[in-house]
Amino acid sequence: NGTAGCLATPRPSRRQLSSTSSGFFTSHRSTHAGSTSSLNTWASTSSANVSELSRGTISASDHNWNDATQASIEKLKKRYAPRTDDPSITHLQPSHSILSKPLFKPLPPVSLRTLISSWRSLAKSRLTFLMVLTGMAGYALVPASLAASSSVTTLLALTAGMTLCSSSANSLNQFLEAPYDAQMLRTRGRPLPSRNVSHMHAFTFACVTGVSGTAILAGAVNPLSAVLGAANIVLYAGVYTPLKRLSIVNTWVGAVVGAIPPLMGWVASTGTLLQSTDLPAWILAGILFAWQFPHFNSLAHNVRADYAKGGYRMMSVLNPALNRRTGLRYAAALLPLCWALPFSGSAVLPIYATLS
Repeated sequence: NGTAGCLATPRPSRRQLSSTSSGFFTSHRSTHAGSTSSLNTWASTSSANVSELSRGTISASDHNWNDATQASIEKLKKRYAPRTDDPSITHLQPSHSILSKPLFKPLPPVSLRTLISSWRSLAKSRLTFLMVLTGMAGYALVPASLAASSSVTTLLALTAGMTLCSSSANSLNQFLEAPYDAQMLRTRGRPLPSRNVSHMHAFTFACVTGVSGTAILAGAVNPLSAVLGAANIVLYAGVYTPLKRLSIVNTWVGAVVGAIPPLMGWVASTGTLLQSTDLPAWILAGILFAWQFPHFNSLAHNVRADYAKGGYRMMSVLNPALNRRTGLRYAAALLPLCWALPFSGSAVLPIYATLS
């Protein structure tokens, strides 16, 4: 806006002044070489003219700038002003502004489809599915001579109980970590940070699934499997989850949680864990325990920036070199564990151990 005044009263450039001065000196050398009075007169006149031009330019610029500023202020007032001064009306926001979007996300309307989707996310359905598979493997690898129960009904009850216990543990994990999940790109879309469900809903879901899963295991399988299922919930939600913000030891506790499902499958069939014939169950648990480190440490390395943003004390964040070495050591430990399984009395042939 200030350029309008400059265009109205143009100010001579340095090049124009220098060319004018050069022409003046050239013409006066040829006609009045010894005269200096004309030069002094011209210089004083030129200085006065330039001063007047400058004053006119500055005055016009100031005037135009003030008008533009006042117009911008009025425009901003209209743009950001609230639509009403009534304090009882809170749902209106200033139009065409960064505040035009609501400051919170209301809960979506509840339907059966959204509920099922939210429950699947709370239960971490894919992780739960893999965990249940390891429990079923423990049940299937029990030799017929050791099996106290090998019915399909027991297997189905085991599957249902483990699914519910895992859903409870994962829901409690998300319930406790919701403020930190909201800070990480990988987890901000979970039901609680995205407000798809309320905290009370998630906690109620965790309690219902945990109690029902433990009850199914105790009533339809055996008490020892129910104890292991309840212990897994406590270890995952009560120990591993808060430990993630305190020490890198959390990874070893999480590996113990992952090693329990094959024990549950074995117990569902045999009913024991402390007999000499139960050695295959402990080897299966050792395989799952060792497998957690190369699996999880590599994933944690890829998302270490997110873990740091959320304030989690993971090996990949605090000691990347230890993270790599630990994954490599436990990957090597899988070799003797897999080879030992066929010779421990389980229903596994050496060829399968070699392939694994």
